[in-house]
Parts: sequence; C-alpha cells; structure tokens
Amino acid sequence: MIRALLNIIGLKKGDAVFEPFSESGTTALEAQLLGINFLGIDISPLCAIQGRVKTESIYVLDNIIKIKGKVIENVIAGAEGTEKNYYKFIESLSDDEKVKNFYKLARLVAISDKSRRNRNFEASFMKNINIMIASVKDLIEIKKNSTLH
Repeated sequence: MIRALLNIIGLKKGDAVFEPFSESGTTALEAQLLGINFLGIDISPLCAIQGRVKTESIYVLDNIIKIKGKVIENVIAGAEGTEKNYYKFIESLSDDEKVKNFYKLARLVAISDKSRRNRNFEASFMKNINIMIASVKDLIEIKKNSTLH
C-alpha cells in the first residue's frame, strides 16, 4: 500500500518524502527500495529503532550474522533478565550502531512476546533473530534484483 501511495504521489528516484509519524519504518523501507530520500520521526523510541533496523541492517548483515552465535549463547545463559548486562555484552561485540540496534530490537521483541503472549523468552529470541535475518536477506535480494535502485 505504501509503495502504491508513493507511486500515486508521483515520487521518483532522488525525490524526498517526510513522514511525521514513521512508526515501524515501512515508508522508509519502501522509499529506500525506490531510491527516494526519506526523513521520518516518531515519538516512540521503539518505533524509531524498528525503522532504523529495517533500513540499516542491509548494510551490516555479515556482521550481524558473525556475532549471532555469541549473542544467542549469552541469552541462553540467562541474560534476558539482566537488561544492563545484555546491552553491555552487545556493546562489547560490536562498535557498529547498526549491529547493536539489530540485537537490541531482537531482545525487545522477545520481551514483548514473553510479556504479551507468554512465550518462552529464549525460544522467541532465537526465532525472531532468524526471522529478522531472513527478512534482511530478502530485502537485499529484492534490492539487488530491482530495476528501481
């Protein structure tokens, strides 16, 4: 729907779009695929990090995958209950803010799954990381095969 709206508006590669309520970054992602410059804001820190992860992870996927095993080991060891320790651990693994944001969001989604859906944190965390990585791979493939970039 967002891509259709961008097309209806007539935005082309190099144009710009502003979204004052960018939520999880779907417009940012579609703009990125179309080569449209995007500026978005949202009052929710969760929405802001979702949008950044959606649009920035394609640039650091190899680094995300590189530390995946260490992150999962840390979570299985019980880091889920110690937010400070988890973020400190993520900081120690990477200097790249994009990589850190990916793993921060993965933890937040697993916490949401646990509190709202009563799912096992560790299982949810691992499942979400795999889904998120697969989504980034799909986006890279779409972008690579797109005639719009």
